[in-house]
Amino acid sequence: MRKIKFSLSVLFSAVCLGGFSQTTVDIGWDYDGTIKVAPASLTYFSGNENFVYLGTDKEVKVSIGGATAVLKNDDGGLYSPKNIHRYEYFQMGDAGMTDYVEYSLTDASADKSITKVKINGTSSELSNTMFGAILFCNKTTFDTQGITGYAEYDVARCRAGNSGFEVKTIPAGTKSFRLYRKITLGGAGIYKLGGGEFSLGSSKYAIRIGYLSATLSGGANAISSVNNDGKIAVSNEYFDVTGKKVNEDTKGFVIVKTTYTDGSCDTSKSFNE
Repeated sequence: MRKIKFSLSVLFSAVCLGGFSQTTVDIGWDYDGTIKVAPASLTYFSGNENFVYLGTDKEVKVSIGGATAVLKNDDGGLYSPKNIHRYEYFQMGDAGMTDYVEYSLTDASADKSITKVKINGTSSELSNTMFGAILFCNKTTFDTQGITGYAEYDVARCRAGNSGFEVKTIPAGTKSFRLYRKITLGGAGIYKLGGGEFSLGSSKYAIRIGYLSATLSGGANAISSVNNDGKIAVSNEYFDVTGKKVNEDTKGFVIVKTTYTDGSCDTSKSFNE
């Protein structure tokens, strides 16, 4: 797909004309609320450290860490009633908030960035929806000195017909992220992002992650996320000419609204052939 971008504002975003690379890299059994769905990568959780598309320019590593994080494979611990299916999944059960699941780019894919994430799983308490914490980092190996943002994710009640949770607003330049049950930010917390101390995530029960996917964007022909004033973009939204929200790769004219770390926005127009 060839993307041509036109400035619509004073804050003109610099771009490189040419191809725009975007791909989704997933691992584990997804679930659409009714049946399990195999990953496009055909890669499943098989150890504490897993590689997807090993040796390619879309290589990623998915791993677990912490006091009690564990790989499990059982009947009904994730999506379906017991004695129906077995699933491989990562479980975070540590009440001390040290357990995590990490998804990261590698040296082979370091020229790309993570722009969208999908999470599917459940909690050990099936009657309740739990919220976990996700931290974003601008380094290929997650580093507390490179944290650029955070969010909460919904541990969906998949057995009630939910099909997972998508995180669509991700800091520009994200190379890795970690999922937790619950963390404390600022103050004396595990990670410090400035400001006062506050908690993120609300799960009182173990969280089970059965599927992770991320959209990787960029590469040699990627559009720059830094504008002429040196400001860094944190999110993009896409609209057609009628103002309806669309996907980034929609053919024809697409209006792009970019939000920067200082809260300012600008708009531009791309044409996708």
